[in-house]
Amino acid sequence: MKILKNLSDVYNNFEVLVFDANGVLWNGENFFPGIFEFLSKLILSNKIVYIFSNSTFSAKFTEDKYANYGLKKGIHYTKIITNGEIVHDFLKKGLLKFSSNSNPIKYYNPFFPNKELFENTKYKEVKDIKDADFIYIGIPRIHHSQIDIINKYSKYLNNFNTNTKTFFDTDDIWYDTLSMEPFFEILQSIEIYNLPVLNINPDFTAKENGAFVIRQGSIAQYFKTTSAEVIQFGKPAIITFEGALNDLQHIDKSKILMIGDSIPNDIVGAKNYGIKSALVLKTGLTANEVLSNNLIDEEKLNALFKDNNVESDFLLEQVC
Repeated sequence: MKILKNLSDVYNNFEVLVFDANGVLWNGENFFPGIFEFLSKLILSNKIVYIFSNSTFSAKFTEDKYANYGLKKGIHYTKIITNGEIVHDFLKKGLLKFSSNSNPIKYYNPFFPNKELFENTKYKEVKDIKDADFIYIGIPRIHHSQIDIINKYSKYLNNFNTNTKTFFDTDDIWYDTLSMEPFFEILQSIEIYNLPVLNINPDFTAKENGAFVIRQGSIAQYFKTTSAEVIQFGKPAIITFEGALNDLQHIDKSKILMIGDSIPNDIVGAKNYGIKSALVLKTGLTANEVLSNNLIDEEKLNALFKDNNVESDFLLEQVC
């Protein structure tokens, strides 16, 4: 198994470099050391550099947030694409349909709000689940007002009482969790309504404030074990890659490289779309599964590839 130190020996073979964000460029609190210099080098080498995230927020929101940390469009990257942007365009066309409801309008979100996803669409949020046509899975977090849950599960709250800052920080206080346990009571209370579910971020976890915390894919997986209908967007779906990379149709797919940290999302998605992939092993989601004492367990890695019926064209310790 050949594992390269970084992307330096690979990138010259491609015209387009498509980077996942969290775990590849971003460590949950800031950008990894050397990322700005490396991305600038790519731009100066006339490479097209895309950042392609499963984030549920708009590309503009993400651009502005990253700019606060020093990442500049035109200097470090060509374009940011988020799944939220792709799905927002889909929702504006009113195309969401479930087998149980061909014209859903009202949604209930038990988690972190994301009103911009539904702006200028026909879909409206309701506060009472009894009025809802479907469930939208926002970022799974516990609100500071949910005192009973906080008291019962405080040990699972990431940086509880020390630091609640996240990339999507607001004036309100929401806690990420290290486990699904704080959500079970909430999910069980929702499950009885047997509503269809919309999820637009398949990631099971994400790294925030130095720890891997629960994300929407884990919640969607819970609903899949019930009788609920779950519609899911985001990597690895082909429709998501088509929406993200539709302006690259003039470039041969053999010249496009996807760099990610998730085998089921980034690597499977690249395979489905027909482009090459590079898996980062020491800085993201796969690292959480195969890395021990900074050593890569190749047996575990091969098992993950087998489970997902895929291989990556390149294996990297990190981007740079």
